[in-house]
Amino acid sequence: MNNLSISRILKLIKFEFLMHRRFYKMLLLAAFLIVFAILLYTMRKKAAFTNDDWEDRLYTSTYYFYMIGAMFLIVGQSFMDLRSKMEIDRYLLLPASNIERLLSQIIVKFGILFLIMPLIFLVRQFCPA
Repeated sequence: MNNLSISRILKLIKFEFLMHRRFYKMLLLAAFLIVFAILLYTMRKKAAFTNDDWEDRLYTSTYYFYMIGAMFLIVGQSFMDLRSKMEIDRYLLLPASNIERLLSQIIVKFGILFLIMPLIFLVRQFCPA
């Protein structure tokens, strides 16, 4: 196990989602709803004061707000398997190196982080204000 194996990293990612699927489903749903509500609020507020179309600069503030908030909430929940003695034993006995475990956590956390925004803009495209 001296070299990195993509298949082991993918198996670790699969294991992470299988062990904590409820947490990740709720996290995706909550992040989606919060950012969608913020965009909806700012769209309605802008439409109430002016008759202009939605401007690109209003997207950027929401995007930066989401990235900063998600960094604290999503990335702050890393290594959920290291919270109790039984979970620590199970996690450390997985057949993978420490680098592979770390890479799988990084891929999972940042994958979720960057998955939400395209979904929201896709919904925004189909339901204009």
